[in-house]
Amino acid sequence: MTLRSCELSQETISTCRFAQRVAMIKNDAILNEELDPKLMIEKLRREIQQLKDELSMATGEQRTDSLNDDDISRCFVLL
Repeated sequence: MTLRSCELSQETISTCRFAQRVAMIKNDAILNEELDPKLMIEKLRREIQQLKDELSMATGEQRTDSLNDDDISRCFVLL
């Protein structure tokens, strides 16, 4: 074997090893879905209501959607 053929055989072996590694790669393509904004908003509203219900069960007090004066003043203090 000449030096040149030895270099080529090493390159060939390297290429075959690379091809084996590439053959083992698996891709699971997932199609990006575009959601209707109205459906997303409705889904998020339901999730918010569910979380409010869970919170009221955990704390034992019914939550309202409006803030009282004490809550508003605490918000301003935090700002």
